Amino acid sequence: MLKFLSEKKLRKVLNDNTNVLGIWRSAAEWMATDWFPRMKDAGMESFAWVYSSSRLSQISTDDTLTMMDAGKYGIKLFYDKAEAQAWLDSAAPSATPAETGKPRVLVIEDNRDFSILFSDMLKIMGCETEVTYTAESGLNYAKSAKPDMIFCDLSLPGNMDGFAFAEAVRSVPELQYVPLIAVSGRTAPEDQERAFAAGFHRVFPKPVKFGHVSKALEEFSQGRFFQP
Repeated sequence: MLKFLSEKKLRKVLNDNTNVLGIWRSAAEWMATDWFPRMKDAGMESFAWVYSSSRLSQISTDDTLTMMDAGKYGIKLFYDKAEAQAWLDSAAPSATPAETGKPRVLVIEDNRDFSILFSDMLKIMGCETEVTYTAESGLNYAKSAKPDMIFCDLSLPGNMDGFAFAEAVRSVPELQYVPLIAVSGRTAPEDQERAFAAGFHRVFPKPVKFGHVSKALEEFSQGRFFQP
């Protein structure tokens, strides 16, 4: 499906769950943090999601959407397939980050409340933002989308923490010079030293300050490469 979206340059998806029965909540996090980002990377701009008639399936859909910013992915829910199709037919293509001239910023943060606040702050500052909740999904996104800047927590769930993520990013030739900033509660001297050695250019403490982020964006916009 991803290959088809990309090759055919398709921008709209009609996801008809009318006949989907039962609960599938175990897949909700995967869809929110992995599948939808990959669909967006493939070119998707509008996603019409038709509810199942099964309440359990509806709950699973709702669980997925609570883990993500549905608006950012162009997701809208419907109870009627014809209404969903009509909405897709009327949806205009959105401008790409390159067309808007906005920096493309990736945020990797497993605390969903903080990730939303941080993402909103970056949007206010004029950025196009993408949020992932694990280092693994963040690395996959970075490889495909090549963001202009990355903010990453140091303590992350899964097999890869922020330190390992930075090392992995620096091993990818296309990402070697992407500004990489840690936002973490781990700001002891030894943590900062380890972060810089892994490839981070800045370490900002939580709660992150508007001034710190603003300065980093200013340095980036002026084309200056970060130094620890």
